[in-house]
Amino acid sequence: MSRDNARAIAFDCESPRMGAPGTLRLTVTFENQWEQGAWKAELGNDYLVIAHSAARALTRELSCRDGGGLPEQAAALPAPTS
Repeated sequence: MSRDNARAIAFDCESPRMGAPGTLRLTVTFENQWEQGAWKAELGNDYLVIAHSAARALTRELSCRDGGGLPEQAAALPAPTS
């Protein structure tokens, strides 16, 4: 993701609740829209934790097989790429 004020997590979800056979790729994004131009680099990890928490909640709600492959803690995610 190229925006500094956002963090996103993509994962695959295979679930009978999706209404489609196979696996779908889902992306959860947290974007700070309230502090335009006031980006603070130290908040990037906090944004990632928020996106991870939302993604985990979505995998539970949709009953994604194996939790969509997401780790239990955001700290276990791979390093973000630019």
